[in-house]
Amino acid sequence: MLVGNERLIKLVDELYKFWLGDFYARQRAEIEKVQSWRLWETVFSTIYLAKNFRTAYHFDGGNLKGVMTALMPMGDFKGGELVFPRWRYAIGFRPGDLLLFNSAEILHGNLPFEGDRLSAAFYCESRIGECGG
Repeated sequence: MLVGNERLIKLVDELYKFWLGDFYARQRAEIEKVQSWRLWETVFSTIYLAKNFRTAYHFDGGNLKGVMTALMPMGDFKGGELVFPRWRYAIGFRPGDLLLFNSAEILHGNLPFEGDRLSAAFYCESRIGECGG
């Protein structure tokens, strides 16, 4: 499944670099320590897929601290806004939108949705430096 999505993964990587270059550089420095764990030449080690799954409020504990997660919903759905309770703010997603945020340090969750939704979270595993080259 990943091989068929190489172009998408590389596009997400390019958008991350363009919009949040400082965070991107920090993440690149960490992942370059372990070439074998990279998804192609991107700053991502991992993609988490959730199909038709509504999340409760949580922090993403496995992500590298101080960098961003790229979140992209896909499918035919309505609703499912991403909520940040600290700011009392919800982001309405459309299929193919991309959101970059620090999911390890910001409490977040989803509202109910209708239809079919696949959410992809692109990130760098927090213990990546312990994996060796």
